[in-house]
Amino acid sequence: MTGSQLSPPRDPAVVSPSPAHTRLWLLLKGALYLVVLAALIHALRGLLPNPTSSAVIGAVLVSLAAARMGMDPGDDAMPYRTMFRATFAPVLIASAALLATVATGANTTLRTPGVSLLFTFVEVAAIAYRNELWLRGMPLYIARRAGVDHRWATAYTVLLAVGAVLLMRGSGWQGLVLVASSGLFFALQWQRGSHRWTVVAAHAAWLLLADGLLAGEVLRVGKQAGRIGGGASATGPFAWVASLGFLAAAAMTWRARWQPRKAAAQADVVAPAAAHLPPHEVDALP
Repeated sequence: MTGSQLSPPRDPAVVSPSPAHTRLWLLLKGALYLVVLAALIHALRGLLPNPTSSAVIGAVLVSLAAARMGMDPGDDAMPYRTMFRATFAPVLIASAALLATVATGANTTLRTPGVSLLFTFVEVAAIAYRNELWLRGMPLYIARRAGVDHRWATAYTVLLAVGAVLLMRGSGWQGLVLVASSGLFFALQWQRGSHRWTVVAAHAAWLLLADGLLAGEVLRVGKQAGRIGGGASATGPFAWVASLGFLAAAAMTWRARWQPRKAAAQADVVAPAAAHLPPHEVDALP
């Protein structure tokens, strides 16, 4: 079994037709399951003063919950080359958002990283794994079991991610827009059949820059033009530019994943019809 089995099937078509009431019940039950997980993760933050410890324990908790749900964790093989390529989009988005923040008047100060940077790496990796499995992998798995079309499954996933963030303190509406747009991008990465570690690597790169290196570990940016952050705490130009960047990346992912399939399906319909038409009518076909 491969690690990509945590993601939905490569064919985005509905897996199995279910009655509407059964489908709705499965989606509601799955949403309740994820809300309970959100409450547990929030409780961990309050009980454990060390954010790295709470992130690691939360990642373990979500992994156990996914196994309990029936998700196959697959193997642990990591496609390093693909993982490296997956970080390009988040790095470009974070860089553009930083430039917009500085251009609107924010002061910047370089800092010398200390030992805390090591804990930042561990924390970011744990949060990326936890959030991708909890806010993307599990909702998409639930939607697949319910037989939901890939478009509605993506919307279901984004709404659950925004709902989970609303349970936490310090979430502003600009940050929620960023959570929704980045969630859409990462959900489409799962939908396109990417290896789970590839999506985790992309998310980790984003958090490392937005919540780590650019948030005080290496570069301290003043709050004159808003706040830098990888989630609901972001405000100002950073939040807006990052949101637009993730929406653009999501649109390109969607086009690369589903447009070729649509064209192929159209060709399968047109080709048999063309076989029975005279040449001058074949040219008129779409």
